[in-house]
Amino acid sequence: EESINKLSQNISLGEIESRLSLLEDELERMSRKRDRLVILSEVIKFADQKFKEENQPDVLKNAGKYFGIMTGGRYTDIYIDEDDEGNSIMVKQAGEAIPKKVTSTFSKGTLNQLYLALRLSLIDYLDKEKEALPICFDELLVNWDELRLNSTLKLLTELCKRRQIFIFTCHDWIAEKIEEFFNVKRIEL
Repeated sequence: EESINKLSQNISLGEIESRLSLLEDELERMSRKRDRLVILSEVIKFADQKFKEENQPDVLKNAGKYFGIMTGGRYTDIYIDEDDEGNSIMVKQAGEAIPKKVTSTFSKGTLNQLYLALRLSLIDYLDKEKEALPICFDELLVNWDELRLNSTLKLLTELCKRRQIFIFTCHDWIAEKIEEFFNVKRIEL
């Protein structure tokens, strides 16, 4: 009771209400500041993404084009992003503003298609203004689904106009699909 009496003598109810009002005003100012910072953060992320899209190397732009063709348009771009863990490969999904980091959660087929897109783009870059060298693939199409297999074969049809392509496989179903698609005869070794 003595402590309560001392406290009630030192601070009036009006002073408590005044302090409470000041704290509420401070909370409101801080909330507005936080909201501005969140918006600013989103604007910076958007600007950074636009910069990456406009200034990425030609090899990545071309790889993104190949990846988009192979995945039937599901993915549209490939980026390299630097973060605390080092460099990461990022892919942009159609209809999404922000790319996502490529992780082991992607299907094996999608990872193989990404790897193929990067390889094809690098080959194009290295062959630029030179003789187009042949490409050899071993078990390239094993993890592709039907839609992506057909899209990749159409892409390979275009690439065959500039360079010779050899596809090695021990799977009859892949060999039959390639024979049918390209109207070629397989050579069995």
